Amino acid sequence: MPIDNLENTKKDLNYKDGHMIKVVMYDNIFGIKKGKLLLNLDDNGFSPRAVLKDVLLFGDIHGELIG
Repeated sequence: MPIDNLENTKKDLNYKDGHMIKVVMYDNIFGIKKGKLLLNLDDNGFSPRAVLKDVLLFGDIHGELIG
C-alpha cells in the first residue's frame, strides 16, 4: 500500500489498532477500473470495520461489526 494512501485508509476505517488489509478487485460494478475492499482485522481475525470503495450507484459502502 503506498504511503500516501495509508492515512486515507486509516481515516476510512476509523483505524485504532489491529491489522489493515487492502483487497483490489476488478469488476464492472465499480466506478473506476478497480475497486478496493479495506478491512481492519483484530487479533482474532474479526473485522470490526470494512469499507468497499467506489461502487457504482452507491459510492462507498461501510460496514461495522456490532455486538
